[in-house]
Amino acid sequence: MELSIFECHNKNFSLSFFNLDELNIETKLKAILTSEENKTKYPIIATIKRITKPGFEEEDIEHKMGKISLCPGVTEAKVLPLLSHFGNVNFACILFLIEMVKEEVIYRSRKCVLVTSGGLCGS
Repeated sequence: MELSIFECHNKNFSLSFFNLDELNIETKLKAILTSEENKTKYPIIATIKRITKPGFEEEDIEHKMGKISLCPGVTEAKVLPLLSHFGNVNFACILFLIEMVKEEVIYRSRKCVLVTSGGLCGS
């Protein structure tokens, strides 16, 4: 099992990925976030997804990344009342990706690119 370690000196932490592979970049990986200050280790699952929006193949990627936001998706509390109008509850499984984010269930379009200039991504 190969371990790739990334260190952030200005934040005083490191991130260690198990089996990180550039050829298989769109994946979920086991990782450990380590606070160098108090030597605390946090086991995490990291989802890595390449951004495929137009314009991100240019050289000024750092500037573009600073201008975009992550699509927040829609909370389950907002989606469930709308889904109750459909006779088929399995409809949600076809239309949405459903994930847990910060102890909250989030719904996203299956076409969501996960980045936006503000608000939802529009998918």
